[in-house]
Amino acid sequence: MPPRRIEDGHHPFGPAVARLIGQFSNLPGIGRKTAERLAHHILTCREEEALALADAIREVKATIHQCK
Repeated sequence: MPPRRIEDGHHPFGPAVARLIGQFSNLPGIGRKTAERLAHHILTCREEEALALADAIREVKATIHQCK
């Protein structure tokens, strides 16, 4: 049986991890393996660190706008 592809929304740790890997792999220069490493870091770091990253992303999207 061929291994399941993460792009199909399947991952041994569930769909939330598959979604996280998919979102990381959408970033420029981030391939699947690097996306998996980043997701692993998020899973193993302290909750405060992961939430600080999420807050920083939300803040920059809410307060910084590109010039037109």
